[in-house]
Amino acid sequence: MGEDEAARFLAKLGRDRWPDQTMQASDWRYDHLKNIPSTFVLCLQDSILTPPWQEKFAQRLHTQRTIRIDADIR
Repeated sequence: MGEDEAARFLAKLGRDRWPDQTMQASDWRYDHLKNIPSTFVLCLQDSILTPPWQEKFAQRLHTQRTIRIDADIR
């Protein structure tokens, strides 16, 4: 990315806005993912998205396999 392109990109940061219905939705459906082979990588030292929350997300996404690594997301 050139300097001009980078400057245009950085100037746009923070201006995007998701539609309110996206942020307020609570009935997301994931059943269609049950038959898709997937792996969830759970970071045991993540202090923002703690392992219990990561496990909930893995369940919601119907992952068949969860790998636990002793790391954070940095």
